Amino acid sequence: MKLLSLGCVMLVVTSLVTLGCRQRAVPANQRFQVLFDGYQLILVTELRPDKAVDEVDVSKLQGSLPLEPRLVPGRIYVFRKVSHVSTEDMAIKIFPERLVKIGARVTKAPRSPEHLIYLMIGGPLFNIEFELEGHRGKIFNYSTSDYREDRLVFAYR
Repeated sequence: MKLLSLGCVMLVVTSLVTLGCRQRAVPANQRFQVLFDGYQLILVTELRPDKAVDEVDVSKLQGSLPLEPRLVPGRIYVFRKVSHVSTEDMAIKIFPERLVKIGARVTKAPRSPEHLIYLMIGGPLFNIEFELEGHRGKIFNYSTSDYREDRLVFAYR
C-alpha cells in the first residue's frame, strides 16, 4: 500500500513539475509585437505562391498592403532595426527564443557566429526557418547600399 501511495505522489509531483516548466504560447494578437520588438515595420507585400522565398529580390519589393502588425500567411514583411542589440545576438539567441515563445518550431537557425555570413561591409547575415500552425516561415536579413541600414525580412507561407 505504501508503494502505491508513494507511486501516486511521484506521479503528481512529476506532473506538476512538467506543467510548471511548460511555457504558454503568446496569444495570436501579441505574436507580432513579441517577435519584432526592436524593429520598425516599413513594408508589407504579398508572397506569390509560385515563387520560392529564395527567388524573391527583396531589394525590389514594393509595399502593396497596409502596415498591419499581424502574422498573415502569404505575406512578406520588411523591417528596419531600431534597437542597439547586435545582429549576432538577434540571430543566434533572441529570434530563436522569440519564435519558441510564440509557439513556433525552429527548424533551422545559426547556433554560433561561425554559422553567420560576414561581409566586407555590413552584415553579419543570417537565415532562420520555422514552422507555426501548419505554415512555414523564414527570417533573414540583408544589407542595403548603406551598410548601416540593414533590413530584416520575414516571409510567411
